[in-house]
Amino acid sequence: MLQTPSSFEMVLAGFIHLHQLELVGENDSEAADRVRDDMDQNWSILSECEKARLNGLSEDLYSLSEEIRTETKPLNPQVKAGLEEAQSARVARDFDRALSLYRRWQNYLKPEWISYLRGSIWNEMGQFRLSLYFIEHAHKLNPSNGNLNAIYLTAIERVEPEKAKEFSLKIIRNSGDYGIEEILSASTVVLKYLWTHHKQQEQELLSQIIRAISDQLAMTELLESEPFSKVVPLSYGMLGFCKDLKGQTQEAFDDYQIALRYGCRPDLIWVARGISQYGNHPDSLKDFQSAIDLGTPMIWPYFYLAHDHLVHGRYQEVLKNCEWALSRTGSSKLFSELHHWQAIAMAQQAYPESEVRKFFEKAIEYDPHNQMAKDNFMAFHKTAAMHHPIPWETPDANSMRASSLSAELFFENFLFAA
Repeated sequence: MLQTPSSFEMVLAGFIHLHQLELVGENDSEAADRVRDDMDQNWSILSECEKARLNGLSEDLYSLSEEIRTETKPLNPQVKAGLEEAQSARVARDFDRALSLYRRWQNYLKPEWISYLRGSIWNEMGQFRLSLYFIEHAHKLNPSNGNLNAIYLTAIERVEPEKAKEFSLKIIRNSGDYGIEEILSASTVVLKYLWTHHKQQEQELLSQIIRAISDQLAMTELLESEPFSKVVPLSYGMLGFCKDLKGQTQEAFDDYQIALRYGCRPDLIWVARGISQYGNHPDSLKDFQSAIDLGTPMIWPYFYLAHDHLVHGRYQEVLKNCEWALSRTGSSKLFSELHHWQAIAMAQQAYPESEVRKFFEKAIEYDPHNQMAKDNFMAFHKTAAMHHPIPWETPDANSMRASSLSAELFFENFLFAA
């Protein structure tokens, strides 16, 4: 069933449309007036918080139209403290405060990085089209930056997955024309495509990804040179990841060891290997636990362990791991799934119906498109009073791995930590 856009989403879409009209000199056109009229009908029923958020967005969109700054003000202790505060607010999911602080200190960062930060925050808020709008702006400002190009591709994937898939296949098959960052980003898009649509093509496309990354590494004679050295650990990590999926366990282990030698954080390797083997090899759970024992800040080990406990009926462990996962940085979609699993675990342990309902509602609030959570909530609503067993829907291993490669945080975490 199609979702009906909320008043907030309709006004937000109006702001974007107005900005697009402004860019082509049609700010005073009849089309712009019609957009404003439509926005006015929804504006009055917005909360004050929503209005403040949209007013801030209007200011940020307007800054995209201004003449591009060529100079960035030098950082000082006050600015550094302000930027650290913004990052802390983002981690705490106080997104409005984070956006406000970045707005205050924007002249101290390069324009492309301000747009990237805004796009990343809107992505974490579940507004993927708006996120793409800012990240595309960052990409246009610095089209030679491999990291931004890679992030731009993953942003496209959130909004237009078919377009991203075709572009990613082109990158993999013509890898000599692209940088390693683009190839790695394209790899995550292709793997997600395989696991959600065409598992039967996995071996062929895995071989193409391995060849593309290997060719790039072979072309690089000076591994310590900048900026390539920053992605060498990730490149070997991705090689290991893909070889694991092909069943080439020893070769994968060798690549993981090289990644570690080049400075990749061990927890990233354990998480990557755990994801690649999840559902196929019990050692994947040991890898996730090893990452946790190392104090990983990543959400994924807890996310996967919670799912494993869920499908095996260990409901108290589900609640523990979901709670730990929710204390990490994650997207709205991930938080939706975690609250969804908490609701199932609570229902199975005979928690009060009102408590279970609250967690289902929270799951749907985080991601209104989480159809599995909606279906399970409906099943719970119909059968709770009759005390009948509920045939819960849960994602399978392929769906779990695909969720990890949907660019929520996995790729960016891996890239910048490496």
